[in-house]
Amino acid sequence: TLASIGNLASALHDQCKYAETAALQRKTLEIMNRVLGEEHADTLSMMNHLAASLHDQGEYAAGEFLYRKTLQIRRRIFGEEHPGTLASIANVATALHHRGKYAEAAGAFEGWLGDYAKTPLEPAALYYLARAQFRAGQPKKAVATYKLLAQDYKGTRWAAFAQDDLAYATAPIPNLPSTKRKGRWWWPGDWLRPKLPIVRDFE
Repeated sequence: TLASIGNLASALHDQCKYAETAALQRKTLEIMNRVLGEEHADTLSMMNHLAASLHDQGEYAAGEFLYRKTLQIRRRIFGEEHPGTLASIANVATALHHRGKYAEAAGAFEGWLGDYAKTPLEPAALYYLARAQFRAGQPKKAVATYKLLAQDYKGTRWAAFAQDDLAYATAPIPNLPSTKRKGRWWWPGDWLRPKLPIVRDFE
């Protein structure tokens, strides 16, 4: 059954077998499209799961395409304020960030936070908004976002990350004009930072 296939895909994902997960999810999605239709809530949920699996494999372009497709359908069927639409907006922003489209990602995060503030994803979204702003050449906006995160979520790991990055973002660089700071592509401790959560079951 579709439920059993979905459970098997989840088990494979938990084992970090992303390629196998994606293959199984593609098969399931094809069946759902044929039986339930593309606009069915379960079909859209599976499409979101497949996009997440592609994202986990580093196939960011393919993941972004599916996230956008899911978002487009959810907006049309469920409306802008539906939790599934909310999840899709956050996921598109995440995909943009991981593809290095920092200006677009910053705009997407700003719009999402403006409409859906005070959700469990807010501190993570604020953190990656600040990073996207900095890398998009908007250091003043990035500093303001880091400070907001550090103040509103004091005592959390996201606030600690914000403080670390804030110190780094504002530190002078020897023999390098300040206008070139936005060209930095790595940050100390990057490997310790959690990835921005992909929303799988926020429907």
